[in-house]
Formats: sequence, C-alpha cells, structure tokens
Amino acid sequence: MPSPAVPRRRMLAVLAVSAAVVAGACRPEPRPARPAAVPSTTTPPPSRPPAPELPSAYQPARGEVLAEAKRVAGRAVQQLATYQPGTAHRSVAAKLLAPGRDPAALLDAAAPMLVPDATSVGEVVYAQLGGLTPSAAAVMVIVRQALRQPGGETTVTARTLDVRLRRAGGRWVLDGLVSAGGRPVARPAELPAVARAVLDDPRIQLPDSARWDIHRGAVDPRLLEAMRDMADRHPYAVSVLISGHPRNVFGTSRRSNHNAGRAVDVYAVAGRLVVHQRRRGSAAYRLARWLDRDGISELGSPWAFGDGGVRSFTNTVHADHIHLGFDR
Repeated sequence: MPSPAVPRRRMLAVLAVSAAVVAGACRPEPRPARPAAVPSTTTPPPSRPPAPELPSAYQPARGEVLAEAKRVAGRAVQQLATYQPGTAHRSVAAKLLAPGRDPAALLDAAAPMLVPDATSVGEVVYAQLGGLTPSAAAVMVIVRQALRQPGGETTVTARTLDVRLRRAGGRWVLDGLVSAGGRPVARPAELPAVARAVLDDPRIQLPDSARWDIHRGAVDPRLLEAMRDMADRHPYAVSVLISGHPRNVFGTSRRSNHNAGRAVDVYAVAGRLVVHQRRRGSAAYRLARWLDRDGISELGSPWAFGDGGVRSFTNTVHADHIHLGFDR
C-alpha cells in the first residue's frame, strides 16, 4: 500500500532525470532511467545527484473502490504534471482526452501546474472518489509536483485536482479537468488561533490546495475546530477542503458544503488508507464513530451509523474516505 505522503527529498531528486521523464511517467511498467554518459573532457562535469528511478505509473492499491477509474484519472494527472521545457502540452492533452473533447479547456484548467521552460515531475499521492453516476465520475487526485524553475529553484507542491471521467465503450476515459487545486496564497501574518492550530499540527497532513483555502479565510471556523479536535483522536490526512472538489454534489444542482468551506474529506487515518480500514474497530472506524454526534450535519464514510442526530450515510463514493460537513 502506498504511503499517504511522498518524501520531499525523493521528489527533489527526480528532477535530475533526463528527457525520458514524460514518456517514462506514463508507462504501465516504467524502467529506471539510465544516467547520461559523461562527456570526454579534461574538466570534470558539475557534480549532480545520481539519476533515480522515475515514479512508477500510478496504480491504485489493492482493495480500492472503482480502481480502474482511479487508475485512468491518476495516470492522466501524472502525465500532465510531468514534463520538460518545450513539451507540447496541447498534444499531451489531446492524447489523454476522450475523442471529441477540447484540449484547450483542459489546458486552461491545468494552467497553474504548467510553467513555461520549467522541468516538472508529478507523483500521485492518492486518488479519491468525488462523485459517481452510471455514466460519469469525479475523481479527486492528490499529486505532488516537483517543479524546477528555469533559474534552478525547485519547489514541491501538493495539489488536489478535480478530474472528470465518463464511460465510453465499457471503459472509463478522461472527459476533462475542472480544477488544478487553485493558485498559491501566502500565509497571512495574522490568522485565527484555530486556523493556526490546524495549519501547524504535524498530526494533520494537508495538501497545499487545502492550506491555501485556510490562508484565504474561506474555511468555516466550526470545521477548523472539528479538524483540530480530530487530531487529538488520531493523526489523519486530508484530501480536500474547497479547492479541487466539485462545486455541486456530483450529478445534482445542489451546492456542496465543500464549496462553501464547510466540509473536509479524510483519506487516511493513523497512517493507513481509509479504504483499507473498513472493518469495525479500526482507527478510521473509531474516528468516524466519534464524529457521529450532534452539531455535525453530514458524516459520509464506509459505515452508516444509527440515528444519533447526525445525517450518517455510506455509499460507493464514500467507501474510501470520511466526509465531515456542516450545513448553514
């Protein structure tokens, strides 16, 4: 089972790989990239770290829900986030999309990830379901992007992307990208104490997309208080707050509490994926059971609890995470 977090030093190292990055990232079974030959010269070349193996093409863990949909979404994101200077992004997008879809719309949504003249390597952290109908799906893909700017500066950013799929010919195909998780927002000098507590708690893993939501002051204080208190029960990893989640409850016209800053999704608890903790008594189960209390409006998870004053529910979409939400 993949770790919920990818070590930062590994992501920094992969930027030393040669132009085989783009092709290698999308192979089902990638091979280690070979180091470039050292040119024959009397002057030693600049010291560089050894070229490591590229991140493997994304493969959902065993026991995943809708694993094929997650595989298609995850690999598409990995290809978009892995490129060299001069990469023809439009051509990449056109090959990824289902026939008849406009690559320009996908590139517009992916713009925050695509930096001219930069080198980028993307590694999928997790792919979580965001919505499902008989013919379509939303998959929220957390990708860690190591980006080396033209000047040599390297940044590592974790984004949550809202990826859309549809069924075609009995299989899932990429239909589009709605969000690349927003653009960076600097942390304000002054923040409410509860916001600081969530941002600075090492027991709470947050993608940068979620951090930016908190920096913007867009997250409901009730939700932040619940997130702070959850960490006292178990450490956990967040997939999404606002940015990267569908605006509406998928397949409906009803606005999601995520979009209003009143909901959080948790994909891992105590270092293990929720999808692997569906037995009663697991850390994820105990956390969800504790959340089933007055004051919380929505509790989606792999379990449906009895009437405790909370709208507790389960379905295919919520088999891989815990959703906590507040109504107005």
